[in-house]
Amino acid sequence: MWLLLVRDLRFRRSRIILTSLGTGLVLTMVLIVTGISGGFDAAARDTVTTLHQGPWLLPEGVTGPFTSASAFPVSELGDLPPDVEATPTAITRSVALDENAVSQDVVLIGLPVGTIVGGQMVSELLITSEEAGFEGGSEITVGGRLANVADGVPGLTLFAGTPIVIAPLPFVQAAVFEGADVATAAFLSGRPVPAPRGFAVLSRDAVIADSLRSVSDANDTIAIVRVLLLLVAAILIGAVVYVSALERRREFALLKAVGARGRRLMVGVLTQALVIATIGSFIAVVLEVLLSGAFPMAVSVDGADYLTLAVITVISAAAASLVGLRHILGVRATDALDDR
Repeated sequence: MWLLLVRDLRFRRSRIILTSLGTGLVLTMVLIVTGISGGFDAAARDTVTTLHQGPWLLPEGVTGPFTSASAFPVSELGDLPPDVEATPTAITRSVALDENAVSQDVVLIGLPVGTIVGGQMVSELLITSEEAGFEGGSEITVGGRLANVADGVPGLTLFAGTPIVIAPLPFVQAAVFEGADVATAAFLSGRPVPAPRGFAVLSRDAVIADSLRSVSDANDTIAIVRVLLLLVAAILIGAVVYVSALERRREFALLKAVGARGRRLMVGVLTQALVIATIGSFIAVVLEVLLSGAFPMAVSVDGADYLTLAVITVISAAAASLVGLRHILGVRATDALDDR
């Protein structure tokens, strides 16, 4: 029976290869959209962690430092205990123009001079996300003010790829708040303390979760697309297996006539589906690794995603083969005499 299985795989190798390629392309799309969704999460987590690993102080009623803002005087941070350090920050959405007047949306963050972010010190040279594409030493216009930029820091993005620009706090106050000494949030360091009146303390995880709210609809859409693509892959494999079962109807009838059991025959057809699913998954992994860098958005796929894809594909392939397997069970030994 195993020799018969190997012979059948060799005989249908062209069909198996073509189907595996088609399945691989569909599964590549699954990995890419999964990686884009994972990139949203990774970017938010990495950016917030790079800025500050501890809790944030926000005005009461503000859901997060990046999705909503309410300015308050920096002097109000003096109400905190002396052993708690509060670093004021002003955050707003803005537009940056490079030396060629090419514009792009950015998240503009003001921090006190001397603050360390991503291994760089906040100074007159703006710290920018590497993804923004600004060359170190070049001049950009942001918030209507000219400034030179330092070398970019990789991974500083939010809101599905919007780059971060970090400037001295007075720069942002002058550009956005007409020079008023205000902030929209503060980094807290030191012992945990209750929030002063009129303020709320948010943990780092809460800030990350809030920054992802704006891409929640995109993540939901990606999840639906992922399911649809997996269904396409399963239907593709199932259709090939069903056609193979139809073509081999007389062969199965002859084997049953000489004593072969239906379950043994089903193994051969099921193996064909699993071979296609396995090869397709391998092709998808290779193509995703080769193509992920070509996308403008970050594509973040980890080992768990690869394993999950392989398991789901194999299970889907087996389930999609049920129609063909039921056809095999319905074949009778007398069908070998049928001329159809």
